[in-house]
Amino acid sequence: MIKATKKTTMWIIPPEGPIQEREIDACPEYAEIRDIVGGTIEIVRVIVDGIETELICNDNGMLFDLPENPRALSRVEHTDALMPRLYGTVIIFSEPTVI
Repeated sequence: MIKATKKTTMWIIPPEGPIQEREIDACPEYAEIRDIVGGTIEIVRVIVDGIETELICNDNGMLFDLPENPRALSRVEHTDALMPRLYGTVIIFSEPTVI
């Protein structure tokens, strides 16, 4: 478990339905993240609200035909990764916690 430097918000953004917001002290364990996104994970550096942080998504979301998630993508201001679309449930942190 990696400790966050301060209270961090973790947004769990499904393609539809309510967005969960959790205050965390540390990044959740891999198994919990995998359960949330529904499979193997991909960690992507992004800028959200002017802060460089992480986004976690299902590494094979498109392959597994998960629903597209434009709500999560709309929160991202910038990324160096090629991310024209996101699929399935996505996690975004308010502060860096993983990388």
